[in-house]
Amino acid sequence: MTKQYFEQEIRNKLAKKPKSKLIQGPSVQDKRNYLDLKNQSRTIHSHELLHQGKEILILHNGDEYLLRCTRNNKLILTK
Repeated sequence: MTKQYFEQEIRNKLAKKPKSKLIQGPSVQDKRNYLDLKNQSRTIHSHELLHQGKEILILHNGDEYLLRCTRNNKLILTK
């Protein structure tokens, strides 16, 4: 058997072999979700709390807290 025969056999095997897809690692969101589960906390986006408004009242242990969004898009929590 010649060198050309073996080279052709290799080419044939490579042609038949399905091309592997690039395997992606976990996304940033997946990592964030894993960390949230690990720390027993959850992530809530501020727009979910504010619902297009600028402030909400939060009751905690009988006290009222005001969470508001400023003109500079910063959150302030006051008692």
